[in-house]
Amino acid sequence: MILQDKKLTGQIIKKHRKKKKLTQEELSELIGISEKHLGQIERGAFLPNINNFFKIIEILDINLCEFGINTSSQINKKREELIQNIYSLNDKEVDLCIALIQAVKENNKKN
Repeated sequence: MILQDKKLTGQIIKKHRKKKKLTQEELSELIGISEKHLGQIERGAFLPNINNFFKIIEILDINLCEFGINTSSQINKKREELIQNIYSLNDKEVDLCIALIQAVKENNKKN
């Protein structure tokens, strides 16, 4: 998966930021991070955290397949939909989802 490649992930983000004619300052403000941190992401020094990643792909209208996430199958489309829904949750709802997922995984281990 490309997301494990920090440099390539940063290049994709930078390409789409420029395509949208946004400066690093403008995009970082929309995401809620410092301009310096966005620069480090674009240079491949860091990966964005999951919340910021989904803010970036939403703002820049990037398809997940550009990051090596295959969205062609129905299962992957459902996963993408789930991920997009998770992005819209508040912190309390995210915590509840994490607890639910952990409970499901534990239940599956027992069966």
